[in-house]
Amino acid sequence: GRVLISNPVLAGDTIYVRERLF
Repeated sequence: GRVLISNPVLAGDTIYVRERLF
């Protein structure tokens, strides 16, 4: 996934990526 906070649909995926990378 990618950090796309603009899309609520990818919100969960965003958190996952942030926890993994950031």
